[in-house]
Amino acid sequence: DRAASGRGSGAHCPLRRQWNSMYIFDALIYNESRASQNMIYSTSSWQLLLMGHEQAFSTKRSRPKHLQTIPLELTGTWVDALTALSNERLADQLGDVLDKRRISALGKRRDALLTGNAEQ
Repeated sequence: DRAASGRGSGAHCPLRRQWNSMYIFDALIYNESRASQNMIYSTSSWQLLLMGHEQAFSTKRSRPKHLQTIPLELTGTWVDALTALSNERLADQLGDVLDKRRISALGKRRDALLTGNAEQ
């Protein structure tokens, strides 16, 4: 509806930045099932809302195939957030829902994003 009507350009965060954030988030959690059916916009704020994370948190260390050629723009906010996401914090916050291999892979993907090597 948003695309068909041409609405949504007045979002607090520009749509281009919202999509970039989605790509970074999906690369971080290795979400290979992103599709238009699990992306919606709040019609009150035109903020992108993401659903469909059932296949996320793989043990793979690279990006999902659909994100491997997409350039990611890590702003200062993303760099700060990823830097604060230490291995200890990952284990503390996710240890009850993810096994050690998945937490380790998440840390490796975080590191790859921070060093600009996330395409590998």
